[in-house]
Amino acid sequence: MSDVKRSLLDMSPGGKTEEEEEPSEDELIESDETFAEFCSRQARNVVHFLVEDWCLSALLGIITAVLSVGMDVAIELLQHGSGIPEVKVIMHGFKMDNYLTFRTLIAKMVGLTLAMGGGLPIGKEGPFVHMGAIVATLISKITASCQYSAFFSNEGREMEMLSSGCAVGIACTFSAPIGAVLYAIESTSKYFAVKNYWRGFLAATCSAIIFRFANFFVTAEQSGTITAFYQTRFPTDAFLIEELPVFMLLGFLSGMMGAIFIFTHRHISIFRQRNRVFKMIFKNNFLTFTVFMAMVVGIVTFPLGFGRFIAGKYWIV
Repeated sequence: MSDVKRSLLDMSPGGKTEEEEEPSEDELIESDETFAEFCSRQARNVVHFLVEDWCLSALLGIITAVLSVGMDVAIELLQHGSGIPEVKVIMHGFKMDNYLTFRTLIAKMVGLTLAMGGGLPIGKEGPFVHMGAIVATLISKITASCQYSAFFSNEGREMEMLSSGCAVGIACTFSAPIGAVLYAIESTSKYFAVKNYWRGFLAATCSAIIFRFANFFVTAEQSGTITAFYQTRFPTDAFLIEELPVFMLLGFLSGMMGAIFIFTHRHISIFRQRNRVFKMIFKNNFLTFTVFMAMVVGIVTFPLGFGRFIAGKYWIV
């Protein structure tokens, strides 16, 4: 009975049939909106785009960068930077107090998490090399208290553990043990004993296996933190003969881009050291430069701005 009453009501002169739809909000705005109201609405859209979206994106990077710097100051200032240059100095025989301590490890972990969570493109490979070296040092100190302390407390043994720790730091980042060992040799050691290859490879392999097994303990929504961002479906063949010229060209272009990057970075560093205005603003307070760079990165990588061409898989329209 209710369905019959509803159908009669729709058929009545006062009712509305299915063909007679109410005008949408956009149609009402187009018909009744004045020029002043139109300008006011567009101004609100611009304010929403610039202030609520753009500025909030930059503010996210600024806040997390400040928290990261605050963590450096509050816990251990020695954990700034990637850590690879300092690890190389230590492995060449120089002593750096409090650089491979547990406090530095905690500061590195928390600071790196905050910085990367804020969208700063700093990368985690270098910090993980430092953290791997710290873990290797802590393990060496723990094992030095056992009955075979003369063996574990040997200085040469400690350098071997540092090399393995650097390889582990790369292996648990990319899950590539062979490349991790080669990277540890390239970036940290000037002289690398052949007997240390298998130690570094064993440690890096264990790290890569645990990293892979972590996939079974996360949900499908969280798997993006373990697996690659964009899965590929490349052929299983190692390569095709026709691809060799492309590989040669890719290697040439990559080498040129690396040389250009080093050249540009060198001149920017020299400019930062010699420019009076830059030194007046940023030299006395390192926190100012951190906030400035976080703001620049947040503005450049804003998803509705240039960020659509940098970080997104799909363009935002």
